[in-house]
Amino acid sequence: MTDTKSLETQFSMESGHNVDVIEAEVKAIVDALGDFCAQGDSVAIPGFGTFQSVKTDEHIDTDDEGRRMLIPPSITVEFKSSVVLRKSLN
Repeated sequence: MTDTKSLETQFSMESGHNVDVIEAEVKAIVDALGDFCAQGDSVAIPGFGTFQSVKTDEHIDTDDEGRRMLIPPSITVEFKSSVVLRKSLN
């Protein structure tokens, strides 16, 4: 898998923009996605996919040694690729 730095370098070369500009744009996009998803909203990017927040309630879990632990509630982001993206990758 490609790391973020090499991806940003590739974007920079293809767009003709400075790597620092690309880094700032990627950070702004990730921050905006995080803000929307933290509010419980979904973000759909046509031709790419949908980012959706998923809430997990507080629950009790048991580890490998049988100890019970209280797991706090959390919000995670799931990505579902669009059909267009899946077809273009095949």
